[in-house]
Amino acid sequence: MTPLVLLLLCGGACVAYVLIQTRLPVCLLPSSLPVSTASVLALVISVVSVSVDGRLDSPPPSGELLDGAAALPNLLSPAPFAFAIWALIYAGEIGGTGAALLVKDAPLSLALEVSNDAWLATSIAQALWCAAFRPWALGSLWLAAVLLASSAACLATSQWRAYRSLATHASQTWAAAMIFTPRSLHLGWLTAATLVNGNAYLAASSVTPANALAAVIASLALAALLSLAFLASGLPAASIAVTWALLAVSKGEAVGPTADALGADVTNAIAMSAGLFAAVLTLVSIAQCITRLPGLLQRFNDPAVLTTATTPTPKTVRVGVGVIVQRADGRLLLGERHGSHGSGRFAFPGGHLEVGESWEETARRELEEETGIKAIEPMQHVATTNDYMEHDAKHYVTIFMRVRVDMTTEARNLEPHKCNGWAWVTWAEVSQVHESRLFMPVVHLLAEGRFDPNA
Repeated sequence: MTPLVLLLLCGGACVAYVLIQTRLPVCLLPSSLPVSTASVLALVISVVSVSVDGRLDSPPPSGELLDGAAALPNLLSPAPFAFAIWALIYAGEIGGTGAALLVKDAPLSLALEVSNDAWLATSIAQALWCAAFRPWALGSLWLAAVLLASSAACLATSQWRAYRSLATHASQTWAAAMIFTPRSLHLGWLTAATLVNGNAYLAASSVTPANALAAVIASLALAALLSLAFLASGLPAASIAVTWALLAVSKGEAVGPTADALGADVTNAIAMSAGLFAAVLTLVSIAQCITRLPGLLQRFNDPAVLTTATTPTPKTVRVGVGVIVQRADGRLLLGERHGSHGSGRFAFPGGHLEVGESWEETARRELEEETGIKAIEPMQHVATTNDYMEHDAKHYVTIFMRVRVDMTTEARNLEPHKCNGWAWVTWAEVSQVHESRLFMPVVHLLAEGRFDPNA
C-alpha cells in the first residue's frame, strides 16, 4: 500500500468515525477517551505535527525554498502575514485546554464530552495533511486538499455538537468561550486553507487558465457563503478567520504559469474581489455583533446572575411518561434528545401525560408518534421518578412503562426535530454511559435501581 493511499484511507477513517458517532448513540461505540485525555491528546498531536519542518509552506532555516516548492503555483496565494493567525489559534487552544482541565461545570463537561472525539479526529486529520503537504507528494496536491477538508469536516461537527449542547444548558460562559472560540477560529482557517490547497492543485495540473479562473471565482464565492453560514450558526470566530484569509488573498500575489497566462489585469481583479468580499463580510460581522451585544453582556455576568437569567425556577410540576421498549433479546430502545430540554442526552421514548389519558394510553400514543411502533402487548408500570432539572428549569414526575416487543420490531425516527435517532442497547450499556449524557429521569432510574430488565 502506497503512502498516498494510506493517508487517504486514514483521512477517510477520521470522517467516517465522526459520521458514525453522529448517527448512533455513544453507548454503541467503543468507549471514548476521558474528556481531559482527549483534550490534551488532540492539542499535542496538532502542535507536534505542525511543528515538524519540511512542508511546502514552511521555509527552511537557510531561507531558500524547499526543493519543489518553487513549482507550487496558485491564483489564491495569501500574503505571508496571514499565517500569523496560527499563533493566535494555538495560544487560544492551549489556554482552552487548561480551562477544560480546571473548570468543573456540568453543562460544559457535557459539551466537551459530546464534541471531543470529533475534535481529536480533527487533529489526526490535520496531522495527516502535514505528512502529505510535502515535496514527496507534490504531484498529488489534491490529497492535501482532501485531508484539509476532512479535518475541517471533523471540526465543524465537533463545534456543531458543542454549540447545540451549550445552547440548551446554562454554563460558565467565560470558560466555554475560552475553549470553543479558538477552535472556531481554527475551523475557519482550515476551511480557507482547504480552498487555497484545492486551487494550488488546479493551478499545478493541466486545467486551462479559463477553468482555473472559474475555480477561483467559485472558491471566493464559496468562502463568502461559508463565512456567512458560520456567522448564522453562532460561530463568529470561524467567520472572522475566513474573512482574514480573504483579506490576505487580496494582498497576496498570484504566481505560476496560469497567472502569467491570465495576465496582471485578471489577477488584480481576483485580488480586488477577495478584498471586496472581506470588506462586506466585515460589515456584516460588525452589524451582527452590535445586534447581539446586549445578550452577550448579559451572558458574561457572574455565574449566579447567569443562572438566574437563563434558568428560572419552574412554576409547575408536569407529568411525563417514559416508555421502556424491551425486545425479546433484552435490548432497549434508546434515542438522543434534540430541540428541547435534555437536548444531547439519551432517553427512552415518551412525552407528556395529557388530560384524560391513562399512563398506558400516553405511552402507546407517544411510542407510535415517535417511532412508528404499535404496542400490542399490555404495558407494565415499572418505576416513578421525581426529576428536578435545574439547568433546564423543568420539574417532572416521570412514569416509566415497559412494553415487550418481538425481534422483528423496527423503530423509525418520525420526529427528527426532537430526536437524532434510535438504537437498541442493553441495560448494561445504558449504565456505562456517563450521567452527563443521560436524560435526568434515566439517571434517577439507574440510581434508584427500580428497573430490572430481567424481571
